[in-house]
Order: sequence, then C-alpha cells, then structure tokens
Amino acid sequence: IRIYYVSKNRLSYSTMYKLIEGESFDYVYLNGIYSLYFTLIPLFILRKKHGKCIVVAARGMLSAGSLNVKKTKKQLFLRMIKMAKLFSGVTFHATTETEHEDIRAILGDKINIKTAGNLAPLQKENSFTQRIKQPGTLHLVNIARIAPEKNLLQALQILGLVKTNVSFDFYGPVYDTAYWEQCKEVIKALPPNIKVNYRESVESSKVMEVLRSNHFLFM
Repeated sequence: IRIYYVSKNRLSYSTMYKLIEGESFDYVYLNGIYSLYFTLIPLFILRKKHGKCIVVAARGMLSAGSLNVKKTKKQLFLRMIKMAKLFSGVTFHATTETEHEDIRAILGDKINIKTAGNLAPLQKENSFTQRIKQPGTLHLVNIARIAPEKNLLQALQILGLVKTNVSFDFYGPVYDTAYWEQCKEVIKALPPNIKVNYRESVESSKVMEVLRSNHFLFM
C-alpha cells in the first residue's frame, strides 16, 4: 500500500489532479458524498478516464435522518449533482439493504448499487462479564459523533427528567460545534443526581471495554 498524505495548505484542485493523473489504477473508492476535495473534485477529474471503475460509499449520508439536517442545503446540492451528472457511471456502495433503498430513493432506479456490509473488527473476547447494579443507580454510555443526526441533545434532555442517580459517559468527536454548544447548555442545567462526563473519542480497540463497564448503551 502506498499512502499520500495531503496537508491543508496543499489541498487544492491541482494537487488532486496531479495525484490522479500521475497514478496507474483500476479502481477508485471514494468515501462519502459531500467532500469537495475527496469526492467531488476526484469525480470531476475521473469523468474523463473512461473504463475506470469508481465506487462511492454513501456512509449513511443519504438516509432520511441525515438529509433532514441542513435539509435545504443538501437538497440543493443533490439537485446540482444530478444536473451535472457527476454520479453517472458510478457504482454506489451500501452497507445494508436499508441504505441500498435510501440511495435508490434519492438517486433513482438507474443508479448502480452494490450492498456489502462492513467487516467487523477482530475481537479477542466477545463475552460480557456480569455487571452488578444497585437499586436507584444507573451507568449509561453513548459512543457516537456529536452531530444532530445522533441526537445526543434529546438523550440529555431525557436524563433531566430522571429522579434517581445516573452517571452518563459519552464518547465521540464534535462534528457540529453549534449543536455541541446546545448540548453543553443542557448539561449545565441538569440536576445534581445526573452526572455527565464527556470523554472525547475512544479507540476502537477499547470500545468493548467501555461497554462492559456500563449498564446500558443509551442512544
């Protein structure tokens, strides 16, 4: 495997053009829908390369929940993409049958879609140990990016109605800073019986350990 890292000050159309034109390849796999430099510009450049197989992974970005966030902006974007025929001849990668239907509903019957699930990470141990729970106390965990479609805000609002002692740890990168500010305001107003801890991101190898140390995954 040869890997090319692009610094922000070198991220440009010309950099992507030189990279694509200077390489010999059979397949191109683009991860996501909306990225200017890693999806849209490569697709524009690759249109001239006939016979190359281009695969675009939707990554849930065409689901109803995702499209309802910044809905007008995304609808305009998709309309422009269809007019430009940027997805013409592209194969879409769906990870589930539901995502397959989501892509079909947005992009139409003529689009080529292949369904293949993500490979599960190798786990040394999959068994859960018995966790003792005391009456009147609860340990909850949430592992997801902080963005409207993941709905952390509602989870926090629900906890504000709980009368017993709850410890809520959540992990994940901040994708939407304005949304995160809303969450922080709710956290400030939570009653003293609700203890909330933002743990930032967790390494994938440690996810099972985190789940084992809590009573429930709360999403």
